[in-house]
Amino acid sequence: MCLFISVFVPIRTRQTSIQFIYIRPTRLNRVSCEEQSYYTHCTSSSINDYRIVDFNKILSNILKIIVNSNMRAMKLNIIGVILCLIFSYLDRVLADEQIADYIRKCCISGLRNARTTSVCDKMDSTIVNISNLWLGLCSSTFGVCCSKELDRQNCELGRLAALEGASCNKGFNLTSTSYTNCCRACQVGLAVKASQQKCTDPLFSFLLNIDSYRLCCSDDGFSNSELESESGLEGKNKLVLYTDHDEREEEIVESRETVDGTIVLSGDDDICGKIPNLCEQVCINTYDAYRCSCHPGYKLNDNNVTCYADKNNICPSGYVLDGNQGKCVDIDECQEQLHDCKTSQYCHNTIGGYHCLNIKAKNCPAGYLYNVKSDECEDDDECIQSPCEKGYKCSNYPGGYDCNLISSETCGTGFLLKNGSCIDIDECAQSTTNSCRNDLHQECKNTVGNYHCNCLPGYSLDVTQNKCVDINECSINNHNCLPTQRCDNTIGSYICTRWTSCGTGYTLNAGTGNCDDINECEEHKVCRSHERCINTNGSYRCENLMQCPSGFRSTSDGTSCIDINECETGDHNCGEKQICRNRNGGYICACPAGHQVIRLSDSVNSCEDINECAEDSPVCSSNANCYNTIGSYYCECKPGFQRKSLNSNANSMDQENWYAHGQCFDVDECQSIPGLCQQKCVNFWGGYRCTCNQGYELSHDNRTCNDIDECEVHKDYKLCMGFCINTPGSYQCSCPRGYTLASDKTSCRDIDECDTTSNNHVCTGRNDICTNIRGSFKCTTINCPSGYMNDADQKNRCRQSSNFCEGEECYTKPSAFTYNFITFVSKLMIPPDGRTIFTLRGPIWYDDIDFELKIIRVQAAPNIVKATDSYFDTLKSNNQVNVILKKKLEGPQDVELALSMTVFTNGMPRGKSVAKLFLFVSQYTF
Repeated sequence: MCLFISVFVPIRTRQTSIQFIYIRPTRLNRVSCEEQSYYTHCTSSSINDYRIVDFNKILSNILKIIVNSNMRAMKLNIIGVILCLIFSYLDRVLADEQIADYIRKCCISGLRNARTTSVCDKMDSTIVNISNLWLGLCSSTFGVCCSKELDRQNCELGRLAALEGASCNKGFNLTSTSYTNCCRACQVGLAVKASQQKCTDPLFSFLLNIDSYRLCCSDDGFSNSELESESGLEGKNKLVLYTDHDEREEEIVESRETVDGTIVLSGDDDICGKIPNLCEQVCINTYDAYRCSCHPGYKLNDNNVTCYADKNNICPSGYVLDGNQGKCVDIDECQEQLHDCKTSQYCHNTIGGYHCLNIKAKNCPAGYLYNVKSDECEDDDECIQSPCEKGYKCSNYPGGYDCNLISSETCGTGFLLKNGSCIDIDECAQSTTNSCRNDLHQECKNTVGNYHCNCLPGYSLDVTQNKCVDINECSINNHNCLPTQRCDNTIGSYICTRWTSCGTGYTLNAGTGNCDDINECEEHKVCRSHERCINTNGSYRCENLMQCPSGFRSTSDGTSCIDINECETGDHNCGEKQICRNRNGGYICACPAGHQVIRLSDSVNSCEDINECAEDSPVCSSNANCYNTIGSYYCECKPGFQRKSLNSNANSMDQENWYAHGQCFDVDECQSIPGLCQQKCVNFWGGYRCTCNQGYELSHDNRTCNDIDECEVHKDYKLCMGFCINTPGSYQCSCPRGYTLASDKTSCRDIDECDTTSNNHVCTGRNDICTNIRGSFKCTTINCPSGYMNDADQKNRCRQSSNFCEGEECYTKPSAFTYNFITFVSKLMIPPDGRTIFTLRGPIWYDDIDFELKIIRVQAAPNIVKATDSYFDTLKSNNQVNVILKKKLEGPQDVELALSMTVFTNGMPRGKSVAKLFLFVSQYTF
């Protein structure tokens, strides 16, 4: 060790001026940086501030100045003063160096103790041999450095646990807040990183100063300068994490963290919407926070973010396990709104699934608006227009809305209606409006719409027990007791007590202040005559003069050795669950039945219960559940199984064995329970299932059967050509009047009322012509025009009554009228180029033929669109013309057309005829 001193020496030079030589004392520190990571007072930051000179050189220079001085008479006095100052200052420097050396050694010992033992309650034995003056300072330094190192280690372990997907509540050291805080901060960083958000987003400003968050959010972390430059926080909205139990609840105002790992972000009501991929499957907003959930068949991992497949869910898709019945039951997706059918579709549930059946809806009902993009009728939210009067609240519901009078109930929990507005209720104002209990060391903190129960000063929340527990200020060095005082913890506080009690076997030395051992062997005769007294620290022991082997002791008179029953005296090291059995000269530690011996980490044997249910070879049958008990197990039949009845002559041992290990057999519920199912009961291994006859479906109670209305369910598929009539378990088809049901029992066949072979003659007039149409018939009487008569050879033709004519009338007057009848079904499909319904041919020996088509009459119901000229067209080709129907006709409707044909020779008309067309459109489309 190299020491230097600092002195002020006034020197009178030859020029009679005074100079001061100033040399700063500096000690060269050789402590390694690693050992000083948490204690910086050991290093010297100013070793280069002043010039370092040798002490001998200083003394030599001072003596030279004195010799050369003009004040020769003062030489001896100056030398004496200088030497006095040097040695006085040297003593003070040595004392300061001793303090620094103690602090350095105690801190380094604390760091090493944390790394080797992971505890800080016992100071290293290598530094305990110091004076009592520095014992308190050394103990505090040791505790501070050791606690800091433990917090750093626990924080690292917590961050690694979060990276491995482990729970922050199942860690290495749950008593340390640094482990939990760093683990949960890392979980938040991983969630933000998974959501592809910037780690420095202002939304996470309260987390930016936490190292665990930065390291887990970014692959290589980011510096504080990046935080301040990118987020612009400059120290605002920062989250402060504490590793001890300080009362800092009021300082953490921008964020909270719940017991289950949910990160609470204040001031944001839609965290799931603003941050994508926060959860692996389902993100659910909660009050000022969010929580993760999973799809059916999955469960949430301990990290509260990811999901895993639930192996206990043995049911296939479309089924769910009924815990009460112990079987898979069908999920009614239609009833539970688990389908994706559109509004224009009908959801039809099936066993294990569902179908979406199309329903053609022309108009939306009242309270709905048609969405062209989705092709659905969507609810019209009338409350957007504020239709209610003042003092009433609008409540929208599908298809309409209600105006309800605002009352205190509408304000919600935690609020009270006052002067037309909802105000917060201070639940903490009265003890009857909150559940905080003073006897559990809680105090009420009011919040907007709610309240919280916080722990009183001196207490902290134990998340494992969910209650306020006392903070041991003495064990965590959070007290202000002097080194000469002992810290004693009390409920909610602590007290400082002087070190005056030495305990049994010691006495206080008033001179030294130490506790000296009492030699009981000299001051008191504590042993018997046949025993030798041996003094020990704080006590003594009596050693028998007669030496007995191990496991034996001397009799009271010291004449013989007898066995020591260690099991009775308690002088054995059997574990808490072991059974001590005495042996001659010793003992053994045995385990009860159903237990096995294990060796603990401290090399102590203990008894552990054997979990027979976890053995490789099953102890219960496959149709029974195994339940482990302390020292044994029992088998319980699964639902749908039962044990065979026990013999009435069985003893208690047989009864106990029958109950615990009896075999289970299937129960035929269909035979043992009459009327279990309404129609059909199917027994299977371990259960049963109700089924229905064809045309029925199982109701929600899984027992009764409901008739399926096939006509309604399959109305878009036209089960019947005519009318569909539902019947129990089936359906029937019927036809309108004029049709008869065909042999396939679904289609309708037209009845030909005009059939001449039938006995029913519907048209009895002499000049009546019967025309059969689909579902009916028409009787048309041929009334020839004046000058014409019915043709005897052709009933549907009228010819001229006389063959005599004169002048131009012979060529312009029709030679004959023909009556033609054509029938259609309603809405007959028409090709794009039209459908030919009639063809008229003329003679080929004329030069030219002219055709003309006119609508004579249209007869239709008021709700039926009548035919017009645009429905018809003619296509002429040489000596013939085709009448074309261009649009489909809706029935019932009768249309009368007149198609005239005029022949020409040399440009002059040479004859004319008229064909009357009667179009009969039936009422039905079949």
